[in-house]
Amino acid sequence: MLPSRFEMKAYGIVFGLLGPCLAWPALAQNDTDLSAGGLAPPEAIESESDRAAREQQTEADLQKAEEEDSGRGLEFFWLNGEIGATQVWLKSDFVGSADKSQLGLTYGGGLGLRIVAFTVGARFRMASLPDTQLWTLNAEGGFRIPLGSIEPYFTLGAGYASMAGFDEPGFSDARGLNVRGGAGLDYYPTEVFSLGANLTGEFLYLARSEGDSDSSVAGAGTLTAVVGLHF
Repeated sequence: MLPSRFEMKAYGIVFGLLGPCLAWPALAQNDTDLSAGGLAPPEAIESESDRAAREQQTEADLQKAEEEDSGRGLEFFWLNGEIGATQVWLKSDFVGSADKSQLGLTYGGGLGLRIVAFTVGARFRMASLPDTQLWTLNAEGGFRIPLGSIEPYFTLGAGYASMAGFDEPGFSDARGLNVRGGAGLDYYPTEVFSLGANLTGEFLYLARSEGDSDSSVAGAGTLTAVVGLHF
């Protein structure tokens, strides 16, 4: 028997509702097949210009972070002056049988370059002791620890030393070498100006300039106040 018109309408409504549900698994399977077949859109390829721009931005971010960490801009050149006191302990055959220990005024200065946390430069010091004058000219390297406006640091230097003027019979000038190590602390009230203190100890080997065999070893400790400029 042929279905009635009412039954045909009912069948049409049912197939109309079920048709999308039955077709969905097939469409999903087709999408999966397309992706598995390598028809998915390719990933974006970074161009050379994009890579260069990204690296430049990264470098700029690192530089900004360093400046914000220290509270100051980058520094390339420095110079400072210092004044304080030096205690010298001299053990010598050419200044009499007794050892010499003297305290006196010290002044000097240094200048050099800075590369991030490392410094290189030169330093001159003159110690005016009661019986003599001791001056040194050293090459100097250092390591600094930026902590905002406060900056502790460590230094190591070596170079030429000269002593003259002991009130001893037959004494002549003595020259030689020295090695120095120290530590200090700087406070930066501005980006280019600092105030600080420095403590160093050093070992000296001195010999007479007459060419004889007399020689001496000495130790020295120096404490100074330091004023610096930074560019």
